[in-house]
This record gives sequence, C-alpha cells and structure tokens, in this order.
Amino acid sequence: MSNGLSTLDSDTMRLAMAQVHAAPPLNPSALSGARFLVTKRIEELEDAAGNTEAHLLRTTAARDELSRRLEQLEERWHAMLRDLPRIGATQVDSAFRALAGVRSDFSAACERQADLSARVNELRAELEVLRSVHRSLDDLVASTISVEDGTSRLRNASRQVFQIIEEERMRIARDMHDGPAQSMANLVLQAEILERLIARDPTLVAKELEDFKDGVRRVLDDTRRLIFDLRPMTLDDLGLVPTLRKFVKEFGERSGLHLFLRVVGEETRLPGSLEPTLFRI
Repeated sequence: MSNGLSTLDSDTMRLAMAQVHAAPPLNPSALSGARFLVTKRIEELEDAAGNTEAHLLRTTAARDELSRRLEQLEERWHAMLRDLPRIGATQVDSAFRALAGVRSDFSAACERQADLSARVNELRAELEVLRSVHRSLDDLVASTISVEDGTSRLRNASRQVFQIIEEERMRIARDMHDGPAQSMANLVLQAEILERLIARDPTLVAKELEDFKDGVRRVLDDTRRLIFDLRPMTLDDLGLVPTLRKFVKEFGERSGLHLFLRVVGEETRLPGSLEPTLFRI
C-alpha cells in the first residue's frame, strides 16, 4: 500500500527543520514554526491510522467469513472425492470452481489484512517517532541551552528519525520478500499445475490440492508471524504479559524447546509506550 501518508513525509520534516536552520540564531519563533509543522503531520497520521484500522477491522471480518465458507466447501469437496464414482463430472467441476474461487478470495483477504496490519504498525511507528520529535521541540522551547547545542540536537534528532524509519522499511521489505511473497509465488505456480492436472489426470488433483492447502496454511502462518513481529495486536488489547506468554509459547513450539514465562508481582498494564519498548527488548 502506498499513498500520501504511507511513510514519514521527508518534505514536511525538512520544512520543519528549515524553520530552525533558516537563520543562524535559534529563536523561539523558528522552533514554534517547526513544532506547528510536526503537530500537523501528527494529526494527519492519526487520521490515517484511524481510517486504516477501521478498514482492517472490516477486512478481518470478511476474511473470517471467507474462512468459514472455505471450511464448508472443503468438507463438501472431500465428501465428493470419497463418493467420486457416483458424482457427475459437471457437479465435480462446479464444486472445484467454487472451492478455488473462495480459496482465491481468502488468500486475497489474508494478503489485504497483512498489508493493512503492516500499514497500521507503520503509521504507529511514525507517530511514536514524531511525538518524540515533538517532545524534543517542546524541551528546546522550554530549555535555556545555547543556540549551538539546540541546533545540533535537533539536527541529530532529525537524522536519527530518518535513519530509524529507513532501517525499519528495509527490514519489513526483506521479511515480506523472503516470507509471504516468495510463498505466494510458489502457490501461483502450484495452481497452474492443478489447472493442467484437471484436464490430464484428475486422479492426481486431490493429492495436489492437499499440498496446495498446506502451502496456503504456511503462507498464512508466515504472515501472522510477520504481523506479530511488527506489532502484536494483543499488545494493545491485552497488554505486555499475555503477549509475552504467546511469544514464548510459539517460539518454544517452533524451536522445539521447553520454555516458560514467570511473572513476579501483580500483572498490570504499563503506561504510554513502555509496553511496546519492553516487548522489543
């Protein structure tokens, strides 16, 4: 996904920094101008995050409905395969087309959900960075540090902002390319093989369909794992401790290790961005 709010707007940040760097003496009016631009950008990102989250909820509901339909059609298809000699070719073809159509819609819905989830996490990360910059600007306005030190700190903060965002973009792109994107390409190839088998050797279709279904499940698992690594939804809904329990359990299952999480004291929600920070650590 990409639009005017898809990444931290470098032009906006440069304009904000230009308010500070335009004149050699750092003055309160220049800082106020930079603060205003950052504030406007935060408002835009908050609106975009709200709209994207609403879209994500609708997409998730649609995906869940497709998942239920897919299970029903798969049960019907397996029943037909067991009773294949007594089933007409037209009926088999109709059932297969319905199943393939819902599978395609389900895969597309999963991909949209992954894109939207990544987008929401991207917006939240940008908001956290901008709010940090906003707080830095507030500190500069309120502090009595020298002009040179204030300018240097702001320039360093802006460079760090762009560096962090670029590194995160590269990581997300690499994970998507090596994971779900590669697997989806394999599924497309497998679907083309299935199309040829239907005409040449229908007896092999059932076996290939099982492999295809396993491939879809692997793609779904990879996508869910990628979403969890970006920012688990449970972190906002349930908090840090339940999210860590889920992480420990899934990591143990993948690695074949016996792991457990011990929490000392009362479980409670932590304020602000403390929970995401602790989860990253």
